[in-house]
Amino acid sequence: MSAHCGGRVSSGGAAALSHRALSGRSATRLAAHPVGAPPRYRRTYLRERAARLLRLVSPAVRIEPGFLRAVRLSLGADEADAGTESDVWQHPAIASTHSDAATLEPKRARELRAAFADEPIDRQRRVLALLRTWRGDLPQEIWFEEICELTAISREALPDAADLEDARHFFAHICDRLEPITNGPSDAAVGTWMSRVRDRATDDFWTIDEIGTRMLRVDWLRNRHRPDYRPPVPCDPAVTPPPGQPERHYELYQQGSELVLFPASSIAARGSYIGTLHTENQLVQITSTDPNTFWKSGQPPPWANDWGTDEYGHWVTFSVENRQGNKVTQRMRWIEPGAFLMGSSENEPERSSAEGPQHPVTINQGFWLFDTACTQALWEAVMGKNPSWFNGADRPVENVSWNDCRDFLERLNERVPGLDLALPSEAQWEYACRAGTTTPFSFGDNITPEQVNYDGSYPYAGGKKGRYRQETVPVASLPPNRWGLYEMHGNVWEWCQDNWHDNYKGAPDDGWAWEGPVADAKRVLRGGSWNHYARGARAASRYRSRPGGRVDYFGFRCARDHAGAEPVTKLKSGQNRAEPTLLRLDAAPFPLRCALPQAPAFFIHTDRERLTFRRLTKPAWASAIGRDRFGLWCEIEIDPGRGEPVIQRLRWIPPGRFWMGSPEEETKRLAKNDNERQSFEREHPRHQVTLIQGYWLFDTPCTQALWEAVMGQNPSRFQSPTRPVEQVNWDDAQDFLKKINEQIPTLNLALPSEAQWEYACRAGTETAIYTGDLEILGQHNAPALDPIAWYGGNSGVDFELTNGYDSSNWPEKQYPHKQAGTHPVKLKKANPWGLYDMLGNVWEWCQDSTRDYDHDAKINPVGPLERHAMRANFIQVRRGKTTVTNAFLSIPRVLRGGSCGNVARNVCAAFRYLGDPDGRSPDIGFRCARVQGEFG
Repeated sequence: MSAHCGGRVSSGGAAALSHRALSGRSATRLAAHPVGAPPRYRRTYLRERAARLLRLVSPAVRIEPGFLRAVRLSLGADEADAGTESDVWQHPAIASTHSDAATLEPKRARELRAAFADEPIDRQRRVLALLRTWRGDLPQEIWFEEICELTAISREALPDAADLEDARHFFAHICDRLEPITNGPSDAAVGTWMSRVRDRATDDFWTIDEIGTRMLRVDWLRNRHRPDYRPPVPCDPAVTPPPGQPERHYELYQQGSELVLFPASSIAARGSYIGTLHTENQLVQITSTDPNTFWKSGQPPPWANDWGTDEYGHWVTFSVENRQGNKVTQRMRWIEPGAFLMGSSENEPERSSAEGPQHPVTINQGFWLFDTACTQALWEAVMGKNPSWFNGADRPVENVSWNDCRDFLERLNERVPGLDLALPSEAQWEYACRAGTTTPFSFGDNITPEQVNYDGSYPYAGGKKGRYRQETVPVASLPPNRWGLYEMHGNVWEWCQDNWHDNYKGAPDDGWAWEGPVADAKRVLRGGSWNHYARGARAASRYRSRPGGRVDYFGFRCARDHAGAEPVTKLKSGQNRAEPTLLRLDAAPFPLRCALPQAPAFFIHTDRERLTFRRLTKPAWASAIGRDRFGLWCEIEIDPGRGEPVIQRLRWIPPGRFWMGSPEEETKRLAKNDNERQSFEREHPRHQVTLIQGYWLFDTPCTQALWEAVMGQNPSRFQSPTRPVEQVNWDDAQDFLKKINEQIPTLNLALPSEAQWEYACRAGTETAIYTGDLEILGQHNAPALDPIAWYGGNSGVDFELTNGYDSSNWPEKQYPHKQAGTHPVKLKKANPWGLYDMLGNVWEWCQDSTRDYDHDAKINPVGPLERHAMRANFIQVRRGKTTVTNAFLSIPRVLRGGSCGNVARNVCAAFRYLGDPDGRSPDIGFRCARVQGEFG
């Protein structure tokens, strides 16, 4: 604690008295009653006075009689007297009646501290100043704990803001001592003290940067050996990862009204598949929500990870994954619609003419706004590099131009469909910065470096000089404004969407960006920075630069002002998000069961991922919908013009992560010679891929019946309605997709990407085929393929057509046969997600061309999509003239899965083959995917 804390205040000797000495009722107390009031009103009046005094002293972890009296005396005789002190000691919220100091019952203490935050800020500041003085002779950990138990609002009333930083350092030091889990006596004593702190801690305690997550981690490490242990507050499992644990996979199923978890290797009867979970610390948090309590639409947007409401208002988070496969999460605050005066009044000190004329602006539509400037971590996750001068993942990105921000937004919006972020308009920015205030700063008429990062050598309007940090500070390290927005003043200037105008004459009054026809016009920046004077940090201050300008004090924050994804403005009484369910997979027998949340959406978080699950009604394009042991399915129906309708089933493929490609040890085991090893090179290196959107996928290759119903003819060699259509090239498949999408509005089918195909084929497995390892006994002999695939070793078995391949000379067949070809779909065993013939029968076209693999983790990877490439075909020289003739070449497309005529080593989940998009073959077909939208 800071050295200038004073000694304990003397309160007329009250500090030496037991609180029991104050328990008698006095004449003074009776004189304070309302004159002429009935007895029941006098009793209510006395209870209210005691409750108020108790609320004021509630920030104290231990309530000494002297401190209670000091606070009572600060109120005045008409608000409290000695009898009020007596009533406090007898209040049911008092848990301990020790003569030195009393303590509050933990639950009531949390309620009282929340109510303390509703007191006028000046009153809070006076009480906390008394408490700080009273703590002068006591161990510093008492004051530090009391600081951290305050709500975020009350922390703004601390008499010395530096005390919060001291508390952070203190608790960080405690965590450094305890995290290694040493067994020395001093650590045991500290651990016992920390356990008491944990039991008393308020929810706000766990939200403090550098304290909450560290303390939760230490608490987990110290207690995880207890099977019944749960963290003291609902928390993201990612904050408690035990070091050195391997990642484990668990599969989630629905059985009636229950969710059931199995280890991925289990073969028990499971129910209806929902998804696969990955975790290292084996903590799983399940959170349900009633959308009526938050989202106006009744459904959360697909990009939202988490959301809630706190003392500042509504918030929501989204995430993107960086190159290392770690999620970078950004919080946004909901900015309610409203009106304000934009600009500065003519009598505001140190204003400029560019800030006028002051004019009314109405923000008719609420919007989401980053609660911090964009961090370097988020920038690097999206852009792949960091341009900042002051490096730090949690510092604001700087040295970025307006054009750079536009590129960032374009890439981020591609990565997170539906997010639709933009730069805020200048009016939106100032409205959010002011947060309902009219003073030069949202903190009041002046600022200090403890509130804002600016050049403290140049204070505002005669204020005191202060610290000049000469660098940026981490985001959210300084106090937020009233709407929970950090560093709106100072740190970095923030780009806005608007063109620069020299003043506000003619400015729009609706809050939207004020742009113009000049493409390279200067753009507006707001908020001041670490190396500018205090005047530049005012809410009305304006700055400008060319859109290509970059310096180490230019940054930005993003807004989402599209309609939709709006929260309910006010929660109905009693409507709150349900408390999460926390499962410990390391301390429970399997199968592990819990109730299926009875809500339109629920969320599952592990330390490795965050998944969203929603209830679904039948999409407009579907003829039927249902759920079975494989998971969710839909069906489409095509009228062929005669006979019965053709029905095709699609399976829902949930988003997730998987290892794409094959490990080198698998290649070495399967390849028999150098030529075979070379054919596997396209599968290396194995790398992690994340698909952030689920999609629908045909559960079989497209059948001849479906093709003929759509196209009116059948090109296949091996004809029968239930066989896969073949002899179709990539362009033929595109024609089919166009026609079927025209027949069924909103269907929007496409070919799957190569990554989507392999993810669906593997169905949560990591082996060569989805039933396990593949052992090849001969070129056409791999018994493990027999139950799941038609390949060269078995495709002649029960083959009834007369126009098959001549297979008499195929070497090393699993079964003897002389003719072979395709077979009807669904005769072989489906994979764990209900997909048939993913391996064998026919090769399947993918939408993209091949991409080169590397070791980096990928999100939604797609190979080249261009149809043609141009090259110089030949060069001719005639009469001194050189003529170059160009030719367009078709770019090969990926084919996956192997076929009825292939050797065993090609019929693997990772095997890649390239085909001419113009080429047709009796063993090439396709299946369709629907990727647009989360479910619909």
